[in-house]
Amino acid sequence: MFFQIIDHYLAADAEVSNHDIDELIDIFLENYMHSRPLTWLDAEIKTNFSIDVYQHSFPTDRGYTVISRGRVSLLILRCELDDRVKAQAIADFLDLDKFDIVRSNVASEKDYASQYAEFRQRIKIPPALLDQMYNSKFARHFYSSEEREKFHAHWSGENSIQ
Repeated sequence: MFFQIIDHYLAADAEVSNHDIDELIDIFLENYMHSRPLTWLDAEIKTNFSIDVYQHSFPTDRGYTVISRGRVSLLILRCELDDRVKAQAIADFLDLDKFDIVRSNVASEKDYASQYAEFRQRIKIPPALLDQMYNSKFARHFYSSEEREKFHAHWSGENSIQ
């Protein structure tokens, strides 16, 4: 998300290519609104559809679920799921025989692709921020403790995700 809205964090006439990776990492760590993913479901889904996602169990081993309330049915799936799993979940949700995922707006195909890849490789997230993210209601609901520990270790630089 940071790279999608990076213009918001740079000077009006600046291009992402004018900044080195260390500068971008500093901007991300100091200025990016890290809490937004943690509050989005309550702010958008609960407020607009009266569905409290956190009151429904989530199968972390499967990575998706459907919640229905009244006339609203909500498919929740983790973005990092394999596209085949996503496609099948969407097909089932929509009662279709088949659904194809077509990728667009892919970071690796953008002008900033090499900077994005280097950014992801080099960034080390401070422990306090990792704790905030992975101890959140959101992370605890959608990820197992083992998954959260693995992500924490990866983004702290302790080891890479397998």
